[in-house]
Amino acid sequence: MNGMAKHARGLTTGQAVLAAVIALLAAAVTPVFFIVMFVTVNKLLGPYFDGWAWTVPVATEIVFAMLFLFAVLLEWLRLPSRSLWVAPYPFAVISAFLNVWAFHDSIPGMAGHLAVTLAFFTPVTFAKMGVRKLIVTDAERSQATALADARAHARDMLRSALGPFWRHRAPVLLRRQLRSGRLPARVLEAVESGAQYGGAVVWEPAVEAWITSAVTLPERFSAVLAAARQEASAPPSVAPEGGSGGTPEAPPEGIAEAPAKAPREPSRHSSPKPPRLVPARASDEDLAALVAPLLVAGEEVSPTRVVKIIREQAGGKSSIGHERAGTVLGIALEQAGRVAVIGERRQA
Repeated sequence: MNGMAKHARGLTTGQAVLAAVIALLAAAVTPVFFIVMFVTVNKLLGPYFDGWAWTVPVATEIVFAMLFLFAVLLEWLRLPSRSLWVAPYPFAVISAFLNVWAFHDSIPGMAGHLAVTLAFFTPVTFAKMGVRKLIVTDAERSQATALADARAHARDMLRSALGPFWRHRAPVLLRRQLRSGRLPARVLEAVESGAQYGGAVVWEPAVEAWITSAVTLPERFSAVLAAARQEASAPPSVAPEGGSGGTPEAPPEGIAEAPAKAPREPSRHSSPKPPRLVPARASDEDLAALVAPLLVAGEEVSPTRVVKIIREQAGGKSSIGHERAGTVLGIALEQAGRVAVIGERRQA
C-alpha cells in the first residue's frame, strides 16, 4: 500500500485527469454491456429454467466480479494468490459461450455479442495489471527480478550437479525454498544488495555457496556418521607426556602394541621438524584462504578435496570433517567471488 501511495502522489495533473476519464468511461459502459448480456442469456435459457433464467447471467457476472475484487484485495495486501487470479475466468468463458451460441445461426450476431462480452471482461483483466503496477515500487520490482534470476541460477546449478531429475534428488527443504522464494537470510541480503548496486556478481557467490552446502548434505552426514563410529570403536588414547610411572614400561611387553606406538614416540621427542602450514586452531577463514586460489583458477573443488587439501597442508598431522569442509568451501567461494570482482574492477 505504501508503494501505491508513492505512485499516486507522483501523478501529474494530466495523468490524474486521464485516470479519471478512464474510470468514468468504464463506469458508464459496463452497465450497458451487462444489460445486453443479461437480456441475451435470459432469452436463450428461458425455456429451460422455468422463469429463473435470469439467475445465470447474474451468477456469472456477479461471481466473476466478486472473485476478481477479492484477488485485487489480496494483491493490495501483498498476499497474492495465483489460483484466485484464474478462478474468475471460467465464468467469463461460460458467459461468452452463451452469448455467442444465442446467435449461432448468424455470423454477424455471433461476432457482435462476442464483442460485447469481450468489452465487458477485457478492461477488468487489464485493470488487474494496473493494480499490480501501482502497488509495486521500482525498487521492489528490481529486487523481484534479481530474486527470480538468483532462483534460476540455483536451479541451473542443481540441474548441472544432480542431472535432469534434480527435483527428486535435491533436499526437500531446498526445493521448498526455491518454490516459495523464501531463500536463506544470507542469500536474500546478497540479492537485495545486488539489486541496488552490483548486480549478479554480488549475489552469485552467496547462491553458489548455499547450493553447494545443501547438495553436499548427504555426503557430510555419511562422513560424520563414519567418523563417529570410528571414534567409538577406537582404543583409549595414551596419556601425553605423563610421569615416569609404569605406563611407559607397558609397550615393550606387548608385541602387537609396539607397531601402533612406534610412530608416536618420534613425534613426542623429535622437535626439529618443519612447522605445519595449517595452525592447530586455524579458523574457517584461514582454511578457506588455502582453497580460494584453486577456485579463482577455475578448478572444481568438493568438500572431499577440501579435506585432502587441509590434511596435506597440515603435514598429515590433523584434518577436518566433511561438515566443516562444506562450511570452509562456502567461505572460499565468497572469497573467490570477491577476488574476481576486484579483478574485474581493476581491468575496467
